Amino acid sequence: MLHLWRRRWWIVALTMASFVMCYLAVRAFAGEIYETRALIYVRPQPPINLEDEQPGMPAPAFRSMFTADHTLAFIRDQYNERFENDPEFPDKITQPLEKYRLRFYAGASTLVDTTISTEYSPVIELRAKGTSTWQSRRLMELWIQRILNKYGNMLSEEAQFLADSSRRRAEELKGEVQETVAKKKDVEKQQEMVESKLTSAMRQLTFMPQPKLKDVIGNDIMGFNMRAGPERTGLTIEQIGEGTEPGLWERRTQLKVELAGMEADPSAAAGEIARLKAELVRIEQLIPEIEEEVTSLRDEAVSLAAESGGLSVELNRLEYAVRLNSTVASQAEAKLRAVSASGEEYSTLRLLDPPVSPQKRVAPKRTLIAGLSAAGVFALLLVIFCMELYLRNAIALQAKREGLT
Repeated sequence: MLHLWRRRWWIVALTMASFVMCYLAVRAFAGEIYETRALIYVRPQPPINLEDEQPGMPAPAFRSMFTADHTLAFIRDQYNERFENDPEFPDKITQPLEKYRLRFYAGASTLVDTTISTEYSPVIELRAKGTSTWQSRRLMELWIQRILNKYGNMLSEEAQFLADSSRRRAEELKGEVQETVAKKKDVEKQQEMVESKLTSAMRQLTFMPQPKLKDVIGNDIMGFNMRAGPERTGLTIEQIGEGTEPGLWERRTQLKVELAGMEADPSAAAGEIARLKAELVRIEQLIPEIEEEVTSLRDEAVSLAAESGGLSVELNRLEYAVRLNSTVASQAEAKLRAVSASGEEYSTLRLLDPPVSPQKRVAPKRTLIAGLSAAGVFALLLVIFCMELYLRNAIALQAKREGLT
């Protein structure tokens, strides 16, 4: 400590010299940086229903959009082109994007931060730095103009896009529904014709009435309740009227019974027996042909029923799509009406605090830099003079040892 005290003037002089020299060097060679601030308010979007707990978009999402590379590069190019002939225009900005990006800052304050969720303030703070008060102000103005033009009506533009796309989709669904309904009606007409032919063919085979089981599949389906199977089932049995002629099956049975009785009766006429046998042969030949026709008609009826069921399912799907599309369209149009009723220029963003020209630089901190430099020199001088004392003592001790020897 005594040695350092003896060197105090050297320490003080060199420390002060380093402070002054560093301060002058920073002032001469380091460029000044000025900062301009502004505030942007993110408007809460009007809720469409009571279930909308947090409508709109949170502030951090806009913060990322504001500092996107494409936006910042656009501001730099526009600044160089617009103010190149201005008498106050400083040097042209030619920094690469990686360094130029550091001039801009967009921050959102946290209101409530928990382990479950984080809520942000709807106000975003903007900061822009420049090499002069004029440049920082102009960069901020260009930045705000770009933000408002690009994102100022973003949510209402999204709602307009949804409304337009929903209208186009509604027209497409309308055409698909009309086409499907026309196909279904055509299939139903074919079913009626096939069923009529099948009934006529069965009438030739038998006079017994055929029960008709008709399944009607409803077309009123909610999105959360897909019913499987028929909505209602009807069973129809026709009554046998008086004077109904027997069919081929009954006639064949009757002929066999009559032939068996006549053949057992010796007095029966041979001509009558021959006539009955001829008629039986004719009926035996007709029955397979009609049975084959009935089988073919039944297969065709089953195919048409399957096609009709598929068209019913398609109509159900289209109806569900229509309801979903209508829900999206109604919400988008409701949001557009709420936004248009406000009468504001920008429905999503609002400029709360416009920029003003800064009066003091924010960098470099000359006094702080010079003070840190002087502190470093001061510590270095302490080490150097401590080493000086150590070397002096070491040399004296070595000389004393050599003198004793």
